[in-house]
Amino acid sequence: MKQLTLFLLLTLFVISCGDDNDPISPNNNTPESLFPMADGNKWYMDLLQNSGGEDEEDRISQYYITFKYKGESNYESNPVKLYTLYFVNAVDTTESFERDHFFEYQDYIYSTYDDAIAEGSITKASKIFIKNIEKEGVIYIDDDKYNVQKDSYTLDGKEYFAWELRRISDDPGYTFIEKYIPGIGIAYRYIEDKTYGSVREESLYKYELH
Repeated sequence: MKQLTLFLLLTLFVISCGDDNDPISPNNNTPESLFPMADGNKWYMDLLQNSGGEDEEDRISQYYITFKYKGESNYESNPVKLYTLYFVNAVDTTESFERDHFFEYQDYIYSTYDDAIAEGSITKASKIFIKNIEKEGVIYIDDDKYNVQKDSYTLDGKEYFAWELRRISDDPGYTFIEKYIPGIGIAYRYIEDKTYGSVREESLYKYELH
């Protein structure tokens, strides 16, 4: 399954705020990206996972996601900025994993790879995420179907407005939930597969945006 897992992260200046008891919301006149891409952006995540094996214990770790600018290219004859996504061990930053290249085009974020880039043009890419959400309901991102609801996320003692995306699956034993804070990025991810007894939960605890 295509996952920008990001698997997603936080310490940004808030550009708009509501009452003390209300979630901090973005400026409705200027929609903010659900996953802003820029060189050096970082989202720090707490990760709890259990693969479901016999006598398996929960494993807790920390990592961060970051983008590095790769350069400009063209997609469908339009210029786009390419970024490479990395997963980095937050404790030992020498441990990292490179995850393809990403770019924004129209209303979506796409992924591609080196072999699909030739002579300054992207020949193949996959739609993996939506840049903005305006209302609750059912949406499609490529072949995946999601139910979208308004929610909130508490970060560093502050409550932020967030969109929750719950993947609609034919498998009742499979659960995939993500939360995104507009203008900040991924805040939460929960994946459970009851067939294997596996659980993966990621929670944003800090972020850096440039």
